[in-house]
Amino acid sequence: MKFGNITSFGIKLGEDGNFYTEKSRLVSKDISKVFRGEEAEIIHSIVAGMEEEFDRLHKALEDSLSTNSSIPKV
Repeated sequence: MKFGNITSFGIKLGEDGNFYTEKSRLVSKDISKVFRGEEAEIIHSIVAGMEEEFDRLHKALEDSLSTNSSIPKV
């Protein structure tokens, strides 16, 4: 069985002490290259739904960290 990333969200800490969010997804036009029929429809739905959720999560994290966006250097 092969595995591939369909959609992902990450939170990273930069060397500058700031937090960064990163999201990635399988591009819509590429879904049909990998999946067919009902499977492709399901993947399109997952990607679209997670894109909305990741945008909300990014905004919530941004708002939460806006007052303290870095970790003090020790």
